[in-house]
Amino acid sequence: MNATPQSVAELDAGFPRRRCSAAGIIHDQYGRILVVKPSYRPGWLLPGGLVEALETPASALRREVMEETGIATAIVRMLCMDMLPARDGFSESVHFLFECAPTHAEGDRSLPVDGIEILEARFLEAGQAMALLAAPIRRRLETVLNGRTGYLEDGHFIVPFACGEDAPHVTTPRSAPLQAQPLQEEYRP
Repeated sequence: MNATPQSVAELDAGFPRRRCSAAGIIHDQYGRILVVKPSYRPGWLLPGGLVEALETPASALRREVMEETGIATAIVRMLCMDMLPARDGFSESVHFLFECAPTHAEGDRSLPVDGIEILEARFLEAGQAMALLAAPIRRRLETVLNGRTGYLEDGHFIVPFACGEDAPHVTTPRSAPLQAQPLQEEYRP
């Protein structure tokens, strides 16, 4: 059967939709972590936001950080992908957390905020930042700061990324089925 553009569009329209967001861990020259205080919810967040239509998570993050703080950033690496359940009136979502580097030294200058979406931005020591962050964000940050990068569910580590020299290599012949490996940790909300 040949798929027509209309049949593909109809099929696609029936697929589930999830929000997608991205945030960054951005350190200043003293090793402090950038956090922002939004106007639309209690607590503090890592800088970032929703991925818009036709935008990648990395480009959304760079755009949001610039809009929120005036800091231009470069993506260094992806730290985790976190599947978040529906809560507090928001639907489930997929969240990407990246390590970023400012493209210019930030020094001790005050960070510009718009006063509408973001009320304040600060570089804080990790412990101070953790104390201000909402629980799922705190779990996510704590996980990656403890060296565990990979797939998370609601901030709980599930499985590492398979990359780099220490990653397992799949060398199974085509005729043999792949053997499923148990997850290192199972999390159920």
